[in-house]
Order: sequence, then C-alpha cells, then structure tokens
Amino acid sequence: MTLEAIVTGIFTDLGEPSDLEIHDLDSAAVDPLLPGWRALVDIVNQSQLELVAWKFPNGQRLRMRLSDDFAVLQTKKVTGTVGTVVSQTILELTGLIGPADIFKGRLVVGTTSGATGLVMTSAIAVGVTTAYLLKVSGTFVAGEAVTLYQREYLWNATAAQINPALQDGIPYLATNGAPLEIISVTDTDTASDLGTNFKTDHLGIVSSAVATPASFVKIPSGVRFDVWPDAEKTYLVRYQRGPRALAYTDLAVEPEIPPQFHKALRLMGLWWGYRRMQETTDAYSVKRDLDDFLLRTKTEYDFQDEMTKGQIKFYPDGRT
Repeated sequence: MTLEAIVTGIFTDLGEPSDLEIHDLDSAAVDPLLPGWRALVDIVNQSQLELVAWKFPNGQRLRMRLSDDFAVLQTKKVTGTVGTVVSQTILELTGLIGPADIFKGRLVVGTTSGATGLVMTSAIAVGVTTAYLLKVSGTFVAGEAVTLYQREYLWNATAAQINPALQDGIPYLATNGAPLEIISVTDTDTASDLGTNFKTDHLGIVSSAVATPASFVKIPSGVRFDVWPDAEKTYLVRYQRGPRALAYTDLAVEPEIPPQFHKALRLMGLWWGYRRMQETTDAYSVKRDLDDFLLRTKTEYDFQDEMTKGQIKFYPDGRT
C-alpha cells in the first residue's frame, strides 16, 4: 500500500475534515504542499515508529526484522605537540586536526613525560589549540609529543556511506530510521562481543587506563568504552532502528514496515484523527480494531518460527 493510498484512506474515513484537506481544489489530485497532507504524512511516520516499538499490555511485542541494523565504528586517536605549557592544567597544542570542541572529554598523554590529563574544554586560534585539563597526573613538558585518546562515540548521521575512519562517531545513513537501542558491540579482529556495563562514570573520576576495551556502557547517544582504546580498531555496532521516514512527496512509495501491517498505519491514523476531533466513541472503536488486528497479524518471526522443513511446527502452549 503506497503512502498516497494510506493517507487518502485516512482522510476519506475521517469524513474529510476541512482543516486536513489533501486535494488540490482545481485538479482534485493530492497536493503534498497542503498542511493537511503534511499533517497526515507526519502521523503515518510516527505510526511506523510506534509499530516497531509496539508492546501489548501482557508484555508481548511486535518484532520486525527491518529494525535490526548495524554500523561500523572505528576508534580514533590524534597526535600533536605541546607548544607552550601555560600551566599543568592549560596546554597550548599544535598539529591537531579537527574543530576545537571535538577534543572535549579526551585523554591527553605526553609521549616523553608520561603525564596524563582529561580535556574539559578546548579552543582554537591561529592553528593553536588551547586545552584546559582536569585530573592531571605527572608533568607535561614543552615540545613533547602528545596523543589524544577518545573513548566516547556518539551517533553521527551521514548523507552517504563513507569510510568510518573519517568519522568521529558511529556513522549511520540519515535516510534510515534513527537508532533506538544498541544491542551489541563486536570486535571485528577477534569476532568477540564486548561486555556491557551498567555503571556510568563522570569525567572527574574516570580511569586513565589506555588499553584494549573489554566492555562498554550505553549512553543516551552512543557508547563509552571501559578504557581508552590504545589502537585504531574497528567494531561492529548492532542496533535497533526505526523505519525510514516517508517524505511528503513519496506518493508512490510504500512504507518500510512489512506490507501486512500497512493497514495498521491507516487504523492508527484514524485513531489519531477521531481523538483530534473529540469523537471518543469512534476513537475507542478504531483502537479496538487496531488491537485486534495487531494481535492476529503475523510478523516475519512468526512465519519463521512456525515453518520448518516444509511442515507446520506446533508448540505446547498452543501457538502454531
């Protein structure tokens, strides 16, 4: 079912409220520029996302294969030189590449002195990066080389698939749905999954250990490794994402969710519309239809579980 069919169905079933008009009055064709059309497309996109995350009152949830995706993360480290030691908490660094704010939260290690410090903030002027440090250990020396390590990586939407080595975060295609939850992080060299920690730490108490990560912590917008990665390694980040959003002009495009659930988008649009119109009886009736439809409609995983070697698989709890 195309976007045009879904939106037109919602509009027609709602009784064509004037403030949601979707047709060009001269040609009678749908007009993607009209506010009514855009409002209904927004509801379809929101409904797609809700379906991927749908959970019934008994705890059962819809599982759709489209939400499983992966991204490639490459850890980074940057080298530079100490130009001037203003103080042991203020260093002027040269030879660093990147915007000044990109070094916030990184670990600075002096190659000669072995001194370490955490960058609270930084500023750049005429090629010199001034780094303001916290938790300094040892004594930095003017002229020595330094390495800046990064252990926190945030999601980074990109316009196209590009080399992960050129990305400071976890790159994903902006045209895909937004990441919802990280499932696992796998070391591609050893094919082993890193452990998951549930304890968070703060910049002022974080360890200065530089080593190979063994685990990570999920943070709101990405991951934080348990140690500062000592090498530029590649990790596979498996995650769940939302469906691709439909543009207002995607009249002939079908939603990414499985086709058997396209009817649910129409029902969810009607549910929204009746509540908007304060038609509580109609809204309640449509919600009952939606719940019944979702309970009775199979996902890809249902088909997969019930069919094996050409035979129907029966389960002791009554599922088929």
